[in-house]
Amino acid sequence: MNWDETFRLIFAALASVGGAGAIIVGFSKYLGELFSKKYEQKLIAKFQNQINEYQNKLDILKTTTLRYSDRQFELYSILWSSLQNLKISADNLWEKANSKNLVNFSKQLRETKIEIEKASLFIEDVHYKELAGIIKHFSEFEIGKKMLIDYRKTTQLEEHLIERQMIAGNQRVKNRYNELILIIKSDLKKQLKGE
Repeated sequence: MNWDETFRLIFAALASVGGAGAIIVGFSKYLGELFSKKYEQKLIAKFQNQINEYQNKLDILKTTTLRYSDRQFELYSILWSSLQNLKISADNLWEKANSKNLVNFSKQLRETKIEIEKASLFIEDVHYKELAGIIKHFSEFEIGKKMLIDYRKTTQLEEHLIERQMIAGNQRVKNRYNELILIIKSDLKKQLKGE
């Protein structure tokens, strides 16, 4: 028996039943719509639950990201302030290489190193490397200035060749840390803008 014959048989049975056939067809249609609506509601509820789960995860991610960004902004601000204080101390030491300015510079250098390490969890790796590089240059500047101050204590002649070489070496280090501060400033601005 093929499909045509099956349909003819079903319609013949329905026609012979008459009005009862129409009732059966109507009831079948009603049950089909009822099951269809229940299935549709079940699917909608399932998708709504999934949407709610994703929304909750998104809210958690948003909160975590904002908290991290706020902390990062705060730490970058502290670091920048510490770096500027270090630069001012270095400039003072450059202008007048004496024990007082060297002590102030050394103290600020230690404080800046500590701030960098305290913030290392929240700052970007590339910025941490740049900051480590700048601390290295400031440390070299500190050593150079200490050598110059010690040298001046042991000799009375201000314009010796060795002293000029020390000053020139310190000038190179000073120029490099000034360049690095500008690079870090640019990077920090980009970071704070979310670029």
